[in-house]
Parts: sequence; C-alpha cells; structure tokens
Amino acid sequence: MLSKTKISTGVVPLPPSLTGLPTITAEPWVQVDPGPNVFLEGPAFDRQGNLFVSSIFGSRISKITPGKKVTTVFSKEGLLPNGIGIHKDGRLFVVCLTGKIITINPDGSNLTYIEARYQGRPKAGNGLVFDSKGDFPVTDFLGTVADSTRGV
Repeated sequence: MLSKTKISTGVVPLPPSLTGLPTITAEPWVQVDPGPNVFLEGPAFDRQGNLFVSSIFGSRISKITPGKKVTTVFSKEGLLPNGIGIHKDGRLFVVCLTGKIITINPDGSNLTYIEARYQGRPKAGNGLVFDSKGDFPVTDFLGTVADSTRGV
C-alpha cells in the first residue's frame, strides 16, 4: 500500500524535499516461528519460488513455498546457520556462525561440511553469494574495519 509521508517531526526529521516521497508499509506475510527468540537470516529463493531462511538460534533451515506453507528442511543443534546461497545445481550452501559451511539438498538430505578458515583462523560466516564461475565469497561476521584479516 503506497501512501504519502507526513512531515516528520521525529528525532531526525526528513528534509522538506523528501516528505512527499511514497512509502510502503510492511505487513505480515507469513509466520515462520511463533517463538520469542526467533532471528531469521539468509533469505534465498530457488527457481521454483520457494524461500529458504535460517533460524540462527533455532539452528534450522526452513522452506516457505509460494503458497506460504512453512516446513523445516534441516535442523542441527548448535550449528547457528546464517547466510544461505543456492548453487546452480540446486544445493543449499549455508554459512554458520560456528565457522562451518554446510551443503544440503533442498529437502535437507546429503549433509556435507566445509571448514571455513583463513590463515588458520576459523571464520564466522554471515553471508555468501555465487559468482558466474561457481565460486562463493563469504563474509565474516566477526570482522571489523580495523581487523583486515576478516571481512570477505
């Protein structure tokens, strides 16, 4: 739903030239988990329109169909899955805050582990994306501007 923005009087008001821009108000789409400590990450769509998301603290991967059916396709206590990338062959690559990268089929089968290390140090994966050659850079959750050994 598009609506006109009212003049902002908040702590950081909008400049007058921006007050007429259209805005979109977010509305609930689907409830993945009713729990109070749910933190969803890593949204990735497959070619069939299914949306895969990770629940970091629930240590699971959920699939949401275009018809809004939610199923858990993978769960492993303590894994802390974060970013998800879908390979051109359909496998899900999932980077985890534990320093592991896993690959699974979209149904959760065929689990494979990859150790994510750089210069001998484990990496806490945050996100990934595939390039045209099938390589995937991974962002490191623990990185900072001052620590150049972390990052991508």
